[in-house]
Amino acid sequence: MRTGDLLRRLDSRLLPPPATIAATLAELQASGHLPGHVLATVWRVAAGFGLGLALGTSLGALTGFSTRAREVLDPTPPDPVLHDALGSLSVSDQEVLRLWAWEDLAPSEIAVVLGVSANAVSIRLHRAKGHLAEALERTRSTLDTEAHEDPEEVT
Repeated sequence: MRTGDLLRRLDSRLLPPPATIAATLAELQASGHLPGHVLATVWRVAAGFGLGLALGTSLGALTGFSTRAREVLDPTPPDPVLHDALGSLSVSDQEVLRLWAWEDLAPSEIAVVLGVSANAVSIRLHRAKGHLAEALERTRSTLDTEAHEDPEEVT
């Protein structure tokens, strides 16, 4: 659906036509009320931003310090195999993988962050992915070996 089609389908009470908006702005400016309305809008936006920032920061800190809060607010458990595999990589490999996978940056953007060429990032990223694959395989093998060495006793 094109944007124009979507706008035509919206109720005019929710989004009045541009001509109506322009006329209202002109009326408010002529009456001297426009600055007050602008100030009220800016204040509401700032207050909403401030409340959102405070709430988001508080909840983020709470999930960082409390296991129970993390379980409730962020129910996606971390993958222990991936966590262990990432932890076994060099800091350099971890950095380039996190920028690529978690921050969703392209190699050219990672290059700016790291202060290297995009080609260097592509090479580092390729190597880091290989190191991660090897580390995942080692971690899985270790877990499989431990599972087979310590079977539950049946009485």
